Amino acid sequence: MVGKIIFQSKTYDLSPDGKWRDLPSDQDWLKSIHQTLEAWFDGSDLMSLQSSGTTGTPKTMTIQKSNMALGAQLTAQHFELKPGTEALLCLPAAYIAGKMMLVRSIVNAWNLHLIPPSSAPLQDDLPSFDFAALTPMQFQKSKATHPKAGENIETIILGGASVSKALSSLLQHHPKKVFETYGMTETITHIATRKVNGENRSDYFTCLPGVKYTWDERRCLCIEAEHLPEKVITNDRIEPVDFTTFELLGRIDNLVNSGGVKIHPEQLETHLANWFDVDFYFSGRKDPLLGQKLVLHLERPPLDARSEKLLMDSLRDELGSVKSPKEIIYHPEFKRTTSGKIIREKA
Repeated sequence: MVGKIIFQSKTYDLSPDGKWRDLPSDQDWLKSIHQTLEAWFDGSDLMSLQSSGTTGTPKTMTIQKSNMALGAQLTAQHFELKPGTEALLCLPAAYIAGKMMLVRSIVNAWNLHLIPPSSAPLQDDLPSFDFAALTPMQFQKSKATHPKAGENIETIILGGASVSKALSSLLQHHPKKVFETYGMTETITHIATRKVNGENRSDYFTCLPGVKYTWDERRCLCIEAEHLPEKVITNDRIEPVDFTTFELLGRIDNLVNSGGVKIHPEQLETHLANWFDVDFYFSGRKDPLLGQKLVLHLERPPLDARSEKLLMDSLRDELGSVKSPKEIIYHPEFKRTTSGKIIREKA
């Protein structure tokens, strides 16, 4: 079998000389699909990928196509997705997540349906699918406008940013399977998943078949897998659960050392997920007494002095004096990556 692209009721074969070349390219997102397919079928063994730039300047990486193919097979194996799987692409093909959906469709002979990437791609009039990949922001915004969004997709994976507690709570009554994935450009594809809703939901990530994890002296995750040419050493701190399962604590880049107390902002953000009706995050700023002080960033206009004091007092009661923020910084709008992940201020 050969993978296919379905767009505007027309079918395009995904083979080196297939009909995909007749796919329209009059929009930027379609051009990215063309560019990805041209690069995949150009006869070389390598492909260039660009990182999202969440933690620094975006960088271009060169990856073996054979490793991408192995990663694509790993996804199909893990989620038991056979040839002929009806999959949805609503991510931009300029980045790894979108590219890998194309590669999975080629390698595993899927039928890949295209819709334009947007912040809320899931509409009520979409047909049923077996599999789709979205960012948490896409799913949450789709649910906000269409409460039954995604209920016609058997398995949804969410990646590119963490799944908030608010979204996780929203999805507990979602009738289909939803997984949060762990991965990055360096790992080519997701190497671990956790079930977000329904039976077997978990707070912990479980490695995919053939993936092994360890940790270094910083207690940061290290990954080895058949599809990876070398060990990947991350900046993500973990708490091991067993040989295949781990708890993700947060990036060591974001760790705040305040007066000798090590604070993971991501854990505080999960704890306070239902506190705010605006986006927020914590970071550290230099402080002459503490070394670093914890700062709360809010995406909103400044509160008046009385309201801010009430908020600070409430946070101190909730988190304790050591782990409560010492300052609030207001932002008209946060900087974000293409996947919707907030780009945090660095100390």
